Amino acid sequence: MLNDTGDFYRYFDATPHAEFLYACLRRTIERYLPYETAFLQRYDQFRQLVNAFIDTPKRLIDLLFRFLNQNGGPYRAAPSERNYRL
Repeated sequence: MLNDTGDFYRYFDATPHAEFLYACLRRTIERYLPYETAFLQRYDQFRQLVNAFIDTPKRLIDLLFRFLNQNGGPYRAAPSERNYRL
């Protein structure tokens, strides 16, 4: 061969990339998947309890779940006066 073409056939060292990907996957499996699994189990339990109490469309149950989840859980039946001041 007249030209030096060895650089075209060599592979780069992807060890840092593979280590980073491994760290991301490990964090996902150890931290995020258990949280998501628990969340989905609580959501399914909530839907079953609401359906046992009231026959309502799934859309409304989802809306109620999101509302309660955003609000930290409690729902006050009596409206607060500070919310309705003029």
